[in-house]
Amino acid sequence: MTQCMANEEFKFISDDEKCTTKIVFEDWEDNSPAEWTATTQYDTLQECCATEFFFDYDGCIKESPVMFKFEFCVDIKGLVDPADCQSADIYANVLEDAINTRTHHAHELLGTRGLRALHVDGEDPTVNPPTDTNITRIGTVSLDKVDGSTVCGGSLADQDFINALTGTIPDVDAAADSVTEVCGFITVQEQVCNDEACLTEHYNEIAAELAHAIDVGELTTEINNHALDRLPPVPELYEVEALAGSLHTQNLLLPDTVTGDLDWQFYYGGGVTCSEKVVFHAWETPYELLGECCDTHFPNEVEKCCIEGGGCPEKGIAAPDTWYYFNTWVGPDWCGSKATLNNGETASMFFASRAECCDASTQNAEDLADCESSNA
Repeated sequence: MTQCMANEEFKFISDDEKCTTKIVFEDWEDNSPAEWTATTQYDTLQECCATEFFFDYDGCIKESPVMFKFEFCVDIKGLVDPADCQSADIYANVLEDAINTRTHHAHELLGTRGLRALHVDGEDPTVNPPTDTNITRIGTVSLDKVDGSTVCGGSLADQDFINALTGTIPDVDAAADSVTEVCGFITVQEQVCNDEACLTEHYNEIAAELAHAIDVGELTTEINNHALDRLPPVPELYEVEALAGSLHTQNLLLPDTVTGDLDWQFYYGGGVTCSEKVVFHAWETPYELLGECCDTHFPNEVEKCCIEGGGCPEKGIAAPDTWYYFNTWVGPDWCGSKATLNNGETASMFFASRAECCDASTQNAEDLADCESSNA
Protein backbone atom coordinates (compact mmCIF):
# COMPACT_ATOMS: atom_id res chain seq x y z
CA MET A 1 0.00 0.00 0.00
CA THR A 2 2.91 2.35 0.76
CA GLN A 3 4.27 1.92 -2.77
CA CYS A 4 0.81 2.16 -4.36
CA MET A 5 0.24 5.51 -2.68
CA ALA A 6 3.78 6.65 -3.56
CA ASN A 7 4.50 7.57 0.04
CA GLU A 8 8.04 6.26 0.24
CA GLU A 9 10.76 8.29 1.93
CA PHE A 10 14.54 8.00 2.11
CA LYS A 11 15.41 5.61 4.94
CA PHE A 12 18.75 4.30 6.18
CA ILE A 13 19.25 0.53 6.33
CA SER A 14 22.18 -1.84 6.83
CA ASP A 15 23.65 -3.74 3.89
CA ASP A 16 25.88 -5.75 6.30
CA GLU A 17 28.92 -3.59 5.47
CA LYS A 18 27.66 -0.04 6.07
CA CYS A 19 24.45 1.94 6.30
CA THR A 20 22.93 2.82 2.95
CA THR A 21 19.68 4.40 1.76
CA LYS A 22 16.60 3.34 -0.16
CA ILE A 23 13.29 4.88 -1.07
CA VAL A 24 11.40 1.93 -2.55
CA PHE A 25 11.12 -1.12 -0.29
CA GLU A 26 9.60 -4.39 -1.41
CA ASP A 27 6.80 -5.77 0.73
CA TRP A 28 9.16 -8.36 2.21
CA GLU A 29 11.63 -5.59 3.16
CA ASP A 30 9.17 -3.24 4.78
CA ASN A 31 8.48 -3.09 8.49
CA SER A 32 5.88 -5.84 8.53
CA PRO A 33 4.24 -7.63 11.48
CA ALA A 34 6.34 -10.72 10.66
CA GLU A 35 9.74 -10.00 12.19
CA TRP A 36 11.59 -12.41 9.91
CA THR A 37 10.55 -10.38 6.84
CA ALA A 38 11.19 -6.93 8.29
CA THR A 39 14.05 -4.63 7.35
CA THR A 40 14.84 -2.22 10.17
CA GLN A 41 14.71 1.33 8.81
CA TYR A 42 16.22 4.43 10.42
CA ASP A 43 15.50 8.12 9.92
CA THR A 44 19.12 9.22 10.44
CA LEU A 45 22.56 7.88 9.61
CA GLN A 46 23.62 8.22 13.25
CA GLU A 47 20.82 5.92 14.43
CA CYS A 48 21.64 3.31 11.82
CA CYS A 49 25.39 3.29 12.50
CA ALA A 50 24.97 3.30 16.27
CA THR A 51 22.58 0.35 16.18
CA GLU A 52 23.89 -1.79 13.33
CA PHE A 53 27.61 -0.99 13.61
CA PHE A 54 28.12 -0.01 17.24
CA PHE A 55 31.48 -1.81 17.12
CA ASP A 56 32.75 0.57 14.37
CA TYR A 57 30.57 3.66 14.53
CA ASP A 58 33.17 6.02 13.05
CA GLY A 59 33.92 3.64 10.17
CA CYS A 60 30.21 3.34 9.38
CA ILE A 61 29.77 7.13 9.34
CA LYS A 62 32.74 7.48 7.00
CA GLU A 63 31.62 4.83 4.50
CA SER A 64 27.89 5.62 4.43
CA PRO A 65 26.19 8.09 2.04
CA VAL A 66 25.82 11.77 2.85
CA MET A 67 22.35 13.30 2.64
CA PHE A 68 21.04 16.85 2.98
CA LYS A 69 17.66 18.54 2.58
CA PHE A 70 16.13 21.95 2.02
CA GLU A 71 12.68 23.51 2.05
CA PHE A 72 10.93 25.11 -0.90
CA CYS A 73 7.66 26.79 -1.87
CA VAL A 74 6.19 27.43 -5.33
CA ASP A 75 2.92 29.02 -6.49
CA ILE A 76 0.56 26.87 -8.57
CA LYS A 77 -2.14 28.61 -10.62
CA GLY A 78 -5.50 26.95 -11.28
CA LEU A 79 -5.34 24.30 -8.57
CA VAL A 80 -8.67 23.17 -7.15
CA ASP A 81 -8.73 22.92 -3.35
CA PRO A 82 -8.52 19.21 -2.41
CA ALA A 83 -11.90 17.92 -1.27
CA ASP A 84 -10.41 15.32 1.04
CA CYS A 85 -7.07 14.00 2.27
CA GLN A 86 -7.00 11.40 -0.50
CA SER A 87 -7.17 14.16 -3.12
CA ALA A 88 -4.44 16.15 -1.35
CA ASP A 89 -2.29 13.01 -1.26
CA ILE A 90 -2.82 12.40 -5.00
CA TYR A 91 -1.97 16.04 -5.82
CA ALA A 92 1.20 15.70 -3.74
CA ASN A 93 2.24 12.49 -5.50
CA VAL A 94 1.99 14.11 -8.95
CA LEU A 95 3.81 17.26 -7.84
CA GLU A 96 6.55 15.22 -6.17
CA ASP A 97 7.12 13.11 -9.29
CA ALA A 98 7.32 16.22 -11.46
CA ILE A 99 9.82 17.97 -9.19
CA ASN A 100 11.92 14.83 -8.83
CA THR A 101 12.20 14.66 -12.61
CA ARG A 102 13.63 18.18 -12.78
CA THR A 103 16.06 17.70 -9.86
CA HIS A 104 17.38 14.51 -11.49
CA HIS A 105 18.30 16.71 -14.43
CA ALA A 106 20.09 19.07 -12.08
CA HIS A 107 22.07 16.16 -10.68
CA GLU A 108 23.29 15.24 -14.14
CA LEU A 109 24.33 18.82 -14.89
CA LEU A 110 26.97 18.60 -12.18
CA GLY A 111 29.13 16.37 -14.38
CA THR A 112 31.49 19.28 -14.95
CA ARG A 113 32.65 18.79 -11.37
CA GLY A 114 33.16 15.07 -11.79
CA LEU A 115 29.80 13.87 -10.50
CA ARG A 116 29.10 10.29 -11.46
CA ALA A 117 26.18 9.41 -13.71
CA LEU A 118 22.86 8.54 -12.13
CA HIS A 119 23.38 4.83 -12.80
CA VAL A 120 25.66 4.17 -9.86
CA ASP A 121 26.90 0.58 -9.52
CA GLY A 122 24.26 -0.59 -11.98
CA GLU A 123 21.37 0.71 -9.87
CA ASP A 124 18.27 1.98 -11.64
CA PRO A 125 17.88 5.66 -10.56
CA THR A 126 14.11 5.49 -11.06
CA VAL A 127 13.95 2.98 -8.18
CA ASN A 128 16.23 4.79 -5.74
CA PRO A 129 16.86 8.25 -7.22
CA PRO A 130 19.36 10.70 -5.70
CA THR A 131 16.59 13.18 -4.82
CA ASP A 132 13.24 12.74 -3.10
CA THR A 133 10.57 15.45 -2.83
CA ASN A 134 7.99 15.54 -0.05
CA ILE A 135 5.05 17.94 -0.24
CA THR A 136 4.04 19.10 3.23
CA ARG A 137 1.49 21.82 2.41
CA ILE A 138 -1.00 22.53 -0.39
CA GLY A 139 -2.64 25.86 0.31
CA THR A 140 -4.33 25.55 3.69
CA VAL A 141 -3.93 21.75 3.85
CA SER A 142 -0.89 20.26 5.61
CA LEU A 143 0.32 16.73 4.87
CA ASP A 144 2.37 14.45 7.06
CA LYS A 145 3.54 10.86 6.54
CA VAL A 146 3.01 8.45 9.40
CA ASP A 147 4.20 4.86 8.86
CA GLY A 148 3.80 5.22 5.10
CA SER A 149 0.31 6.74 5.22
CA THR A 150 -0.64 10.38 4.64
CA VAL A 151 -2.33 12.29 7.49
CA CYS A 152 -3.79 15.71 6.71
CA GLY A 153 -4.08 18.76 8.92
CA GLY A 154 -4.93 22.43 8.49
CA SER A 155 -8.29 22.89 6.75
CA LEU A 156 -8.68 19.07 6.56
CA ALA A 157 -7.72 18.41 10.18
CA ASP A 158 -9.74 15.79 12.05
CA GLN A 159 -11.22 14.44 8.80
CA ASP A 160 -10.90 10.87 7.61
CA PHE A 161 -8.79 10.08 4.56
CA ILE A 162 -11.99 10.14 2.49
CA ASN A 163 -15.27 11.90 3.25
CA ALA A 164 -18.70 12.65 1.82
CA LEU A 165 -17.16 14.77 -0.96
CA THR A 166 -14.95 11.94 -2.21
CA GLY A 167 -15.72 11.14 -5.83
CA THR A 168 -17.56 14.38 -6.60
CA ILE A 169 -16.60 16.23 -9.78
CA PRO A 170 -14.38 19.24 -8.92
CA ASP A 171 -15.11 22.64 -10.43
CA VAL A 172 -11.83 23.13 -12.30
CA ASP A 173 -13.06 26.19 -14.22
CA ALA A 174 -13.90 28.06 -11.02
CA ALA A 175 -10.29 27.68 -9.85
CA ALA A 176 -8.70 28.80 -13.13
CA ASP A 177 -7.46 32.13 -11.75
CA SER A 178 -6.70 31.01 -8.20
CA VAL A 179 -3.11 30.76 -6.92
CA THR A 180 -2.14 28.14 -4.35
CA GLU A 181 1.18 28.02 -2.54
CA VAL A 182 2.66 24.51 -2.41
CA CYS A 183 5.53 23.83 0.01
CA GLY A 184 7.69 20.89 0.98
CA PHE A 185 11.28 19.73 1.24
CA ILE A 186 13.72 17.98 -1.06
CA THR A 187 16.13 15.35 0.27
CA VAL A 188 19.31 14.79 -1.73
CA GLN A 189 21.51 11.71 -1.56
CA GLU A 190 24.95 13.08 -2.30
CA GLN A 191 27.16 11.03 -4.57
CA VAL A 192 30.42 12.98 -4.42
CA CYS A 193 30.48 15.71 -1.75
CA ASN A 194 31.30 15.18 1.89
CA ASP A 195 32.22 18.70 3.00
CA GLU A 196 30.09 21.73 3.80
CA ALA A 197 31.28 23.98 0.96
CA CYS A 198 30.64 21.40 -1.75
CA LEU A 199 27.25 20.42 -0.34
CA THR A 200 26.18 24.06 -0.20
CA GLU A 201 27.29 24.53 -3.79
CA HIS A 202 25.31 21.45 -4.82
CA TYR A 203 22.21 22.80 -3.05
CA ASN A 204 22.52 26.12 -4.90
CA GLU A 205 22.86 24.34 -8.25
CA ILE A 206 19.79 22.15 -7.69
CA ALA A 207 17.73 25.14 -6.50
CA ALA A 208 18.85 27.16 -9.54
CA GLU A 209 17.98 24.38 -11.97
CA LEU A 210 14.53 23.91 -10.39
CA ALA A 211 13.92 27.69 -10.57
CA HIS A 212 14.89 27.62 -14.26
CA ALA A 213 12.51 24.71 -14.92
CA ILE A 214 9.68 26.71 -13.34
CA ASP A 215 10.51 29.96 -15.13
CA VAL A 216 10.62 28.43 -18.64
CA GLY A 217 7.54 26.24 -18.12
CA GLU A 218 9.28 22.86 -17.91
CA LEU A 219 7.89 22.05 -14.47
CA THR A 220 4.38 22.98 -15.64
CA THR A 221 4.74 20.51 -18.52
CA GLU A 222 5.99 17.81 -16.15
CA ILE A 223 3.02 18.31 -13.79
CA ASN A 224 0.49 18.24 -16.63
CA ASN A 225 2.06 15.13 -18.19
CA HIS A 226 2.35 13.24 -14.91
CA ALA A 227 -1.30 14.04 -14.15
CA LEU A 228 -2.34 12.68 -17.54
CA ASP A 229 -0.15 9.56 -17.46
CA ARG A 230 -1.03 8.58 -13.92
CA LEU A 231 -3.44 5.70 -13.33
CA PRO A 232 -6.00 6.86 -12.53
CA PRO A 233 -5.29 10.26 -14.14
CA VAL A 234 -5.77 13.52 -12.22
CA PRO A 235 -7.90 15.96 -14.29
CA GLU A 236 -7.51 18.69 -11.64
CA LEU A 237 -3.83 19.03 -12.64
CA TYR A 238 -4.15 18.84 -16.42
CA GLU A 239 -3.91 22.61 -16.89
CA VAL A 240 -2.37 23.98 -13.70
CA GLU A 241 0.67 26.22 -14.04
CA ALA A 242 3.79 26.62 -11.88
CA LEU A 243 4.21 30.41 -11.84
CA ALA A 244 7.51 31.84 -13.03
CA GLY A 245 9.57 33.56 -10.37
CA SER A 246 7.62 32.03 -7.50
CA LEU A 247 10.18 29.48 -6.22
CA HIS A 248 11.60 30.13 -2.76
CA THR A 249 14.13 27.83 -1.10
CA GLN A 250 15.35 28.07 2.47
CA ASN A 251 16.57 26.26 5.57
CA LEU A 252 19.34 24.15 4.06
CA LEU A 253 19.88 21.30 6.52
CA LEU A 254 23.28 19.67 6.21
CA PRO A 255 24.03 16.44 8.08
CA ASP A 256 25.43 16.81 11.58
CA THR A 257 28.34 14.60 10.59
CA VAL A 258 29.42 17.32 8.12
CA THR A 259 28.71 20.49 10.11
CA GLY A 260 29.97 19.05 13.39
CA ASP A 261 26.77 20.03 15.24
CA LEU A 262 26.67 16.74 17.12
CA ASP A 263 25.67 16.30 20.75
CA TRP A 264 28.73 14.40 21.93
CA GLN A 265 28.34 12.78 25.35
CA PHE A 266 30.48 10.48 27.45
CA TYR A 267 29.82 6.83 28.30
CA TYR A 268 31.75 3.86 29.60
CA GLY A 269 32.40 1.25 26.94
CA GLY A 270 35.42 -0.48 28.45
CA GLY A 271 39.06 0.43 29.00
CA VAL A 272 40.65 2.84 31.45
CA THR A 273 38.49 5.89 30.75
CA CYS A 274 35.18 7.02 29.29
CA SER A 275 34.62 7.55 25.57
CA GLU A 276 32.43 9.89 23.51
CA LYS A 277 29.71 9.29 20.95
CA VAL A 278 26.41 10.84 19.82
CA VAL A 279 23.84 8.02 19.74
CA PHE A 280 23.25 5.59 22.59
CA HIS A 281 21.60 2.25 23.12
CA ALA A 282 18.90 1.81 25.75
CA TRP A 283 21.35 0.02 28.05
CA GLU A 284 23.99 2.77 27.88
CA THR A 285 24.07 5.80 30.19
CA PRO A 286 25.28 9.08 28.63
CA TYR A 287 27.00 11.79 30.70
CA GLU A 288 27.33 15.45 29.79
CA LEU A 289 30.75 15.74 31.46
CA LEU A 290 33.71 13.38 31.49
CA GLY A 291 34.06 13.93 35.25
CA GLU A 292 30.54 12.60 35.85
CA CYS A 293 31.34 9.43 33.94
CA CYS A 294 34.66 9.00 35.75
CA ASP A 295 33.00 9.50 39.15
CA THR A 296 30.50 6.75 38.36
CA HIS A 297 32.74 4.15 36.74
CA PHE A 298 36.18 4.90 38.22
CA PRO A 299 35.48 6.15 41.74
CA ASN A 300 38.95 5.06 42.93
CA GLU A 301 40.86 6.32 39.85
CA VAL A 302 39.00 9.49 38.90
CA GLU A 303 42.18 11.49 38.16
CA LYS A 304 43.58 8.78 35.87
CA CYS A 305 40.22 8.45 34.09
CA CYS A 306 40.11 12.22 33.51
CA ILE A 307 43.70 12.39 32.25
CA GLU A 308 43.24 9.46 29.88
CA GLY A 309 39.99 11.00 28.63
CA GLY A 310 41.60 14.33 27.78
CA GLY A 311 41.06 16.24 31.01
CA CYS A 312 38.19 17.28 33.28
CA PRO A 313 38.21 21.11 33.51
CA GLU A 314 35.20 20.98 35.81
CA LYS A 315 37.40 19.14 38.33
CA GLY A 316 40.53 21.20 37.71
CA ILE A 317 42.24 18.26 36.00
CA ALA A 318 44.01 19.43 32.86
CA ALA A 319 44.59 17.51 29.66
CA PRO A 320 47.93 15.68 29.55
CA ASP A 321 50.95 17.32 27.93
CA THR A 322 52.21 14.03 26.48
CA TRP A 323 50.50 11.13 24.73
CA TYR A 324 52.03 7.72 24.12
CA TYR A 325 51.03 5.93 20.91
CA PHE A 326 51.01 2.17 20.31
CA ASN A 327 50.00 -0.33 17.63
CA THR A 328 46.55 -1.92 17.81
CA TRP A 329 46.88 -3.59 14.38
CA VAL A 330 43.14 -3.20 13.93
CA GLY A 331 41.56 -0.72 11.51
CA PRO A 332 40.29 1.80 10.94
CA ASP A 333 42.26 3.38 13.83
CA TRP A 334 45.37 1.12 13.73
CA CYS A 335 46.94 3.05 16.61
CA GLY A 336 45.80 3.75 20.14
CA SER A 337 47.04 6.30 22.66
CA LYS A 338 47.26 6.80 26.39
CA ALA A 339 48.52 9.47 28.78
CA THR A 340 49.86 7.42 31.70
CA LEU A 341 52.39 4.59 31.81
CA ASN A 342 51.95 1.40 33.79
CA ASN A 343 54.64 -0.05 36.04
CA GLY A 344 57.51 -1.32 33.92
CA GLU A 345 56.60 0.79 30.88
CA THR A 346 58.87 3.51 29.54
CA ALA A 347 58.38 6.19 26.89
CA SER A 348 60.85 4.40 24.59
CA MET A 349 58.37 1.52 24.25
CA PHE A 350 55.88 3.81 22.48
CA PHE A 351 55.69 6.07 19.46
CA ALA A 352 56.09 9.78 20.11
CA SER A 353 53.39 10.80 17.62
CA ARG A 354 50.37 9.36 15.84
CA ALA A 355 52.09 9.95 12.50
CA GLU A 356 55.01 7.70 13.50
CA CYS A 357 52.67 5.02 14.77
CA CYS A 358 50.48 5.13 11.66
CA ASP A 359 53.49 4.92 9.36
CA ALA A 360 54.72 1.80 11.15
CA SER A 361 51.32 0.14 11.57
CA THR A 362 49.67 0.40 8.15
CA GLN A 363 50.35 -1.30 4.83
CA ASN A 364 48.64 0.94 2.27
CA ALA A 365 47.65 4.54 1.61
CA GLU A 366 43.98 4.05 2.49
CA ASP A 367 44.76 2.55 5.92
CA LEU A 368 47.35 5.28 6.52
CA ALA A 369 44.77 7.99 5.81
CA ASP A 370 42.26 6.31 8.15
CA CYS A 371 44.87 6.05 10.88
CA GLU A 372 46.06 9.65 10.60
CA SER A 373 42.49 11.02 10.69
CA SER A 374 41.42 8.93 13.68
CA ASN A 375 40.63 10.49 17.03
CA ALA A 376 41.41 7.31 18.95
